[in-house]
Amino acid sequence: MSKKSALGKGMEGLLPTGFDVGAVASPGEKVQQLDVSKIYPNESQPRKTFDSEALKELSQSIAEHGVIQPLIVGARKGSGKHEIIAGERRWRASKLAGLKTVPAIVRDTKEQQKLEIAIIENVQRVDLTPLEEAMSIYKLKHEFSLSLQEIAKKLGKASTTISNTMRLLQLTKRAKEALMNNEITEGHARALLSLTDVEQQDILLNTIITHNLSVREAEQAAKNIKAVKTEKLTPAAHKAPFTISKDTKQSLAGVSKKLATQLSFNASKSQLLITVENENTLKDILNKLDRD
Repeated sequence: MSKKSALGKGMEGLLPTGFDVGAVASPGEKVQQLDVSKIYPNESQPRKTFDSEALKELSQSIAEHGVIQPLIVGARKGSGKHEIIAGERRWRASKLAGLKTVPAIVRDTKEQQKLEIAIIENVQRVDLTPLEEAMSIYKLKHEFSLSLQEIAKKLGKASTTISNTMRLLQLTKRAKEALMNNEITEGHARALLSLTDVEQQDILLNTIITHNLSVREAEQAAKNIKAVKTEKLTPAAHKAPFTISKDTKQSLAGVSKKLATQLSFNASKSQLLITVENENTLKDILNKLDRD
């Protein structure tokens, strides 16, 4: 295949790989150089932790090539300072690289728009941890009254994916810590959530970590745990009831007369019941059975 000229691709051919075209200034906006010391993180920013090694690598790239993609910031009225809407990772890396100024687009947005832009950038470009993303979705849903369908559309994901991600907040404290510390994956977390009993979740969590189970193995283990619980709750559910013949009934009556107590058979539960009035009666029955 022949190699096309960059100019033949139009403007996209002139943009560096990974450049976010959505960050290009809209009409009336312009990219300007802002003092890094007068830029502050957005309190609504969903990302709370940043990988130090990744920041170091980005700072080295910025030191060599500069900040290719502008930050998006909002002006703090009357302070001469700006709040980051999108691009905190680039801002932190720029500070590490020793830059005094960074390119930025000053944009006047409402609180909801700030959070939405911050979440969308992180989810689509940097990736929040699963729990950070779940918290972000929760905030959009409950603080800004957005439906899961609306959130899914904004993030470019299926509604079921958004719903499953938010369910991660239902994990136990121990499971959340394991997920944050990369002891388990999001797939393992979903297997845990298939169990409604908290104790069973913790048992499965310990099994996953101790035996280094794959997601598929964890899912099977969860099914096995649920099957055991179901069997304990309904022990006769898997046993087909049966009837006893006339001869067997006569034999049962004979044993009942010999033991001087009432014997009855419950076909639905497959149980043979012995009626005992007191401890002495029980002892007599046991002695008779022992002699036989």
